[in-house]
Amino acid sequence: MLPSRYRLPSPLVRRVLAKGKRTPFDELSLTSVSTNEVVSRVAFVVSTKVDKRATARNRIKRILSESVWQLLPSIRVGNDIVFVVRRSPGPISQKQAEEKVRSLLQKASLLAL
Repeated sequence: MLPSRYRLPSPLVRRVLAKGKRTPFDELSLTSVSTNEVVSRVAFVVSTKVDKRATARNRIKRILSESVWQLLPSIRVGNDIVFVVRRSPGPISQKQAEEKVRSLLQKASLLAL
């Protein structure tokens, strides 16, 4: 689980989704907005259209959260980021999720290399 300082509060998720720059990639989509914060904050959105079961949606969020946590030192600071799962990724391993998240962050130019 991401530490609370890296989690985007719920009221700000709608603002990011409305005003942010969207980057689609496979079954994931990333929306980001630049801020003046000293850290980048992240949120995950998994609709009931992806899976009706809360346990399945929460599992997807946990896997993505762990992937972002591993990549946190290399993510540029000062961004609010929302990952939206557009369709079910099916059975996915932690390694596969980390590769997809890394590719999506690189595509959105949010990785500090």
